[in-house]
Amino acid sequence: MSKYRRCPHCNNKVLKETVICPKCNRLLDSQITTNEPKIDYGEEKSSNKFIILVLLIITLLIIGGIYYYKKPLPTTQNNNQDNFVAKPFLESINIIKYNSSYIENKLIPVKDYSSEKPFKLIDKNGQVIVKDIAKYIADYNSFHIIAKNVNNNVHYFIIDNNGETLYETKDNIKYYPNTDSWLIGNNLYNNKKLINENINIDNTKEYNGYYFSYVSDTEQGIIDYKGNVSYKSTPKKYNHFVLETNIINPHQNEHYCLLNDNYNYLIVNCKTGEIILDNQNKKIKEIAPNLFNINDKTLYINNLGEFVEFNPERKKDIYYEYLDNNQMIIDTAAYDNNTNEKQDINSIELRSLNNKNIENKLNVQKTYCLNINTLNFGLKYNNEEIIPCNSSDIIYFDTSIMEYIASYNKLYLIINSNKEYYLFDVKNNKVLINNITQATPSSIFIEYKDNNKKLIYNIIADETIEVPVNTLIELHNNYFVVEKFSNNKSSTNREYYNYEFKNIYLGE
Repeated sequence: MSKYRRCPHCNNKVLKETVICPKCNRLLDSQITTNEPKIDYGEEKSSNKFIILVLLIITLLIIGGIYYYKKPLPTTQNNNQDNFVAKPFLESINIIKYNSSYIENKLIPVKDYSSEKPFKLIDKNGQVIVKDIAKYIADYNSFHIIAKNVNNNVHYFIIDNNGETLYETKDNIKYYPNTDSWLIGNNLYNNKKLINENINIDNTKEYNGYYFSYVSDTEQGIIDYKGNVSYKSTPKKYNHFVLETNIINPHQNEHYCLLNDNYNYLIVNCKTGEIILDNQNKKIKEIAPNLFNINDKTLYINNLGEFVEFNPERKKDIYYEYLDNNQMIIDTAAYDNNTNEKQDINSIELRSLNNKNIENKLNVQKTYCLNINTLNFGLKYNNEEIIPCNSSDIIYFDTSIMEYIASYNKLYLIINSNKEYYLFDVKNNKVLINNITQATPSSIFIEYKDNNKKLIYNIIADETIEVPVNTLIELHNNYFVVEKFSNNKSSTNREYYNYEFKNIYLGE
């Protein structure tokens, strides 16, 4: 222990037993001791006061600086901060193109079986082009919409088939190819322009691409993809406004929208906003375009805004299809859209408006045989009947697939005859594949069985591959997935095949 202490008045170092400081001649307090090193503050009392004042000023400056500059740390110091600012979407929309016939070089989304592992986009040879995709949202042949985690924040991307980013934003992205319109966050875009910047569209809702529900500061209602506003109402403090119509037939003259306006159920003319029915708090269910279940009755709204009531033979799955000459089929009855009259159904042959562009281009005509309690279909090619009018249904491939098939000088359809499906070669008037177990209008692949074998057929290459029976098959546009299970079915892996039947990716 030190034998010295310091004077509390001048800080002079003296022996512990000293009573009066020899430097300042002041009485020393025997209880004051210190082990601090010597600091020379000068000989005068003012020196100590000056030091104390300086320390006080520095302390106040530090406290004031902390208070003034109190704010989030910059990104360089905190990787969780997201200071990303998206460039205006209108600057990017010109380079985003929808190609309806792009198949060979379209990227393929793959995912390992483990849900913890992210998606990837690979090319037709299995090379990873885009990795670490948190969520795969949609593809439109020549571009993809994905979500990725960036600094622990979700960003949305539009990616082309070279893996290049066409657009990046922190807002959700939706695209509607039937109207070539975009929903970026709450903003609607069409024809290379923003539709009414003063309105917000709820991006969490599903829309048909033709009509959207919107909210502004003073009103809410329906707006179409061109920016035309129809139905309007006033928002409430606790507001609930939902456009429940998601099925639109573009060939109809009039469209009627089902609304839930603060739990009042309304049917309105989508274009004019005119209220056709106010069912108050009694729920309405949409069955098909302009076809609703209202108060336990099935009602169709014709082009004059009149309700046509009928009693379908099937209460659950009602068959409907729209025809030429303002007519439609409901179950086995044909109705005129402009009147309440049922048509003569003993013998009628009409042309469908569905796939009309395809039919005109390919000289194909779908025909109907309507007899009492029966509804069958046939097919004409170049005005010559090639399929008698005895099929349960005729299924067209999607436009992009149909055009792709036609580029190989082929014309295929899927025929349903009493719940048995087969692939039909229209030009050569013959059945190519029987016993189809899985097919989709948007894929070039078909799954079928032959002598207890499970097979995948490529309609472009006219090639077949056998897959194990105890597998799950997913058919997609230009690829398919074979999901294999372990013997005890406790684990699985996924194999991805491209349009050439090449195994390009083996999931883990």
